[in-house]
Amino acid sequence: MKKSTIVITAIAVLLGILAIYLVSSRSDTTISKKHSDFAIEDTATVTKIYITDKDNNEITLDRGETGSWKVNGKYNVRTDAMELMLNTIHKIKVQRPVPKAAHNTIVKLLAARSKKVEIYKNAHRVSLSDNLKFFPYEKLAKTYYVGQATQTNTGTYMLLEGSETPFITYIPSFRGFLSTRFTTDVADWRDPAIFRKEMDEIKSLNLRFNENPDESFKVEQVKQGEFKLYDLTKNRKIRYYDTLRMYDLMTSFKNISFESVLNDKMKQEKYDSILSSKPFHKITLTDMNGEQQTVKTYHRPAPAGETDHKGNPVKYDRDRMYALINDGQDFVLIQFYVFDKILHPLSYYAGE
Repeated sequence: MKKSTIVITAIAVLLGILAIYLVSSRSDTTISKKHSDFAIEDTATVTKIYITDKDNNEITLDRGETGSWKVNGKYNVRTDAMELMLNTIHKIKVQRPVPKAAHNTIVKLLAARSKKVEIYKNAHRVSLSDNLKFFPYEKLAKTYYVGQATQTNTGTYMLLEGSETPFITYIPSFRGFLSTRFTTDVADWRDPAIFRKEMDEIKSLNLRFNENPDESFKVEQVKQGEFKLYDLTKNRKIRYYDTLRMYDLMTSFKNISFESVLNDKMKQEKYDSILSSKPFHKITLTDMNGEQQTVKTYHRPAPAGETDHKGNPVKYDRDRMYALINDGQDFVLIQFYVFDKILHPLSYYAGE
């Protein structure tokens, strides 16, 4: 009896140890998953991403009903930037937990210098199957803090809200860090497009050359692909014009963009001086819905000491201009290389 009792006791102890191990293992796995799951499995359900930094800069990326994204409810978002963001929050993985020796230091760094990221997505209060879902609402899916790069620049320190364990994260097949992808600078997100109009969307175009008014003109699209050209100075219709050149002009507004935004990046006195001068050009595009877009261009001083091929001093930059866009809300830098195709004078088209 003694021997069988000992055997039974030993088996019971072993089973108890095994049970404790299994429970603790399952618990550790659950905790690890809960506090290290940064990725969004289905980015098609993401509706909004909010990012803020310690300097109180913030941006909100909202997906509209048509699927297009806006930043801060004002500007269209660059397609490539949004694709990179969605790809990042989908593929992000944990490389390893922060070593215990560095834990407190990294937590302090995250508290002082991180960016807070909130990701929202579509959800349903009742979901019976893939096709039977009811009571939709917007749900906060993830909140985490994005810190600086590791010393090797191959990982990024991150911490999920509610967790005390920071992790080093990465994206497979990408060598680098992720913090720069979570920028709070609106200029990094906004689409640089000034004009995005197909020819059949354009009702009319007014182009004024303030330094040479005789070259100013107006184009009206009377029906698809058929135009009327007017001399604005003499207020008369031009009977004959180069139709191929006119076609090139009216198809050139589908991709006209600025180089960079200069809002708040120029001293106020310089900005006021530029805008008090007469615009170089004034472009007014009216679409078939009657909505107008007006762009005013301004000379940009040439770099100091620049001369032409004859050695004469050059007054204005020959590569770039300033422009006022979006109803005067944005001051931007534009390139002649981009704008030259829509800035030909009247004499370029007129044939009489």
